[in-house]
Amino acid sequence: MVFVRPISPDEGQKLQRLARRSRDACTARRAAIVLCSAQEMSVPQIAGTVFADPGHIRGVLKDFNERGFEALKAGRSSGRPRRFSPEVRERIVEVALAKPKQLGKPFTHWSLAKLRSHLIETGVVESISAETVRKILAERGISFQRTKTWKESTDPNFELKKTAS
Repeated sequence: MVFVRPISPDEGQKLQRLARRSRDACTARRAAIVLCSAQEMSVPQIAGTVFADPGHIRGVLKDFNERGFEALKAGRSSGRPRRFSPEVRERIVEVALAKPKQLGKPFTHWSLAKLRSHLIETGVVESISAETVRKILAERGISFQRTKTWKESTDPNFELKKTAS
């Protein structure tokens, strides 16, 4: 059986305050688990009282015995690691900012689907969704609008004539 170490009266009062008034639900629940164990309730009894898994309760009690009140604070995880390194993300942005014709493509503007296909074809990434491409570009303040079709002039002096007028 797992029980919490002996609790002093001051610690008991602090646990009661945390269990009743903590703004963090996780801290309040952990304090309640420790209080129940201090009152010599068994793990199955505590599980029925606080509606928690017995394995979680044993972990909280063991952690409190080792680390004290620090164990009551919820550990924040950073979430799933990013799938693409900063270098790959930077390369995606570089390709998105380049004109498709400069990269040998027969169109004038990128769409997310075309950009995604190009990134996979050229080996920048093994696989990626258009939504992930959009998110990476959005992080850098780049957004793609729906492409409109038009024809570009074949006149070799077009740029010169366009800027002259």
